[in-house]
Amino acid sequence: MTTTPEVEAAAMATNLHYERSAEAFAAFLGADVKYTCGLFATGNESLDEAQQASLALIAASLRLRGGEQVLDIGCGWGSLTLYLAREFGCRVVGVTPSAVQAEFIRTRARAAGVADLVEVVVGPFQLADLNDRRFDAVAMVEVVEHLPEHREPLRKAYRLLKRDGRLFISAFCYRSTTHLDEFATRPASMHALGLFGFTAMVPLSQLVAEISDAGFSIASVIDTTSHYDRTMDHWQQRITANQTAIEAVEPGFAAELDRYFDTARASWGHTSKLYAVGAVRSRMGTPESW
Repeated sequence: MTTTPEVEAAAMATNLHYERSAEAFAAFLGADVKYTCGLFATGNESLDEAQQASLALIAASLRLRGGEQVLDIGCGWGSLTLYLAREFGCRVVGVTPSAVQAEFIRTRARAAGVADLVEVVVGPFQLADLNDRRFDAVAMVEVVEHLPEHREPLRKAYRLLKRDGRLFISAFCYRSTTHLDEFATRPASMHALGLFGFTAMVPLSQLVAEISDAGFSIASVIDTTSHYDRTMDHWQQRITANQTAIEAVEPGFAAELDRYFDTARASWGHTSKLYAVGAVRSRMGTPESW
């Protein structure tokens, strides 16, 4: 079990990236300011179309129909939080360690007319006081990599879910335990560059074990590696096109991002993968998995 100082240190290291200017991120992430994988069904979608498709996939995986209570752990710039509030009328609690992101989400929620449906909790999820809350669904979209230890946060998510509640996790993974052993500490490793602060990537086999050990039944596993490669390609094109705007608010950031994505794409599919995992708080699983 990690200690509070370890949790806080990991969040602080990660915030060095995520507490930069929102304008710098908006310049290359697209209309939803979604800093996670898009979904390219045909390969011809624009970045914004792919991100909307990804948000729809998450909502479908969580089996949302409208009006549910949803917990968005590591909610980033609020793309999923705002989408679920706006499109499904869900009451969403977003958790982020970044005060900058929290204020950005609250501002956007007011502008979208869904401020009454959106609550943002600032701080690491492991330390967030949510014990009196129960949720119909929990999302952890590309966030477990930033947690120093995965099992206790997953157990906490399990406790916060109602019976038969759904969990959606999108996670970067090493391709295998062999790749973890060989590449995790290499200087040019995708997650050893330091840009995104603290990272703790594991193979899919370990992630599934951690989710299962928390009490969940696995409902689905989707390999989204190729979709993230296309997403990074769009981001790099937009970084190049909007370099002046990015540099105006965050000098040196465009080059830093390009270096990271160049390294990430060199390893992508070879040592690093991205998976979307659906799970349910039910010992019997769900017939909808078939």
